[in-house]
Amino acid sequence: MDTSPVDSSRAALLKQSPSGRCGLDSSTPQPMQAIDFRPWETAPFFGLDGLPVIEALKRNWRELAEEYDRYHRIPDRDEKPYPLRIYQGDWRLGPLRSNETELSYLPLELQREVIQANSPADAREMDEAAIRRAFMERASQAMDRNRARCPLLANILEPLYPDACVGYSYSRMEPGVVLALHRGRDSGNIRVHCCLRGADGCSLSVLNRRRSWKAGEVWAFDDALPHSAEHRGDRDRVIVIIDLKKKYVEAELKKVAPSQGAGDRGLGRITSRIRMQWMMAQSPHGRRLVVERLRKRMPILRVRTTV
Repeated sequence: MDTSPVDSSRAALLKQSPSGRCGLDSSTPQPMQAIDFRPWETAPFFGLDGLPVIEALKRNWRELAEEYDRYHRIPDRDEKPYPLRIYQGDWRLGPLRSNETELSYLPLELQREVIQANSPADAREMDEAAIRRAFMERASQAMDRNRARCPLLANILEPLYPDACVGYSYSRMEPGVVLALHRGRDSGNIRVHCCLRGADGCSLSVLNRRRSWKAGEVWAFDDALPHSAEHRGDRDRVIVIIDLKKKYVEAELKKVAPSQGAGDRGLGRITSRIRMQWMMAQSPHGRRLVVERLRKRMPILRVRTTV
């Protein structure tokens, strides 16, 4: 079985940062103005510029795209169609790390089929616990192989796993894919997309806001919010999906934030959060509750709106 490629050669694989350091540059970036420590509460899509791991992804995106191209040419690569039929077309994932929540999406019978097809044992005679153990073992072996084949990506993200990064994978979406509205189960993480190959006509929608992918861009959203995607273009879209813990992101944003008092951004943050809650409200009653919260937070204002 292949082992993780993370070793002392890590620095040689990563492009030099402007400060002369490699990979996860620990130097303090230029201060950002009016930074929001919890941007997932105030916007459907948001950037995380200044975080060392995000800057490393942006600096190395061309090399990461070349690494994916080499991986994609391997005949027996572990890149499989997404197992849940919540989409039409050809959408494939190449996982390098995962977690119990992500793997729990797969129904037990599908896990049994995978074990039956790849093991000399008779999976039909195995109980639920045995099936899940065998499936986790096989999934772990496949991800080990993927990381060994993609050392640059692994060397950027492995230092954060599992304390800050709970999973990462390639996502290749071919033209014609329509991904139905869905949401993730884990509200403690945000999902980062690092685009290696964009495509016109391919976009993601979160709370009725739409964003497309462009090569070299890195942005994020809250996977626990309802979202969907469609690909009406004519070439594959390839991204790296990275799940980061919200607690880690908030702590890192505070490290790179300029010195500012809470009052400097208090009103703007409150109104942005209320706007997000309004977008998430599914009924007139829900929107009335949002308005009441706004009145309580800012009683000096006279809030008038039609719900």
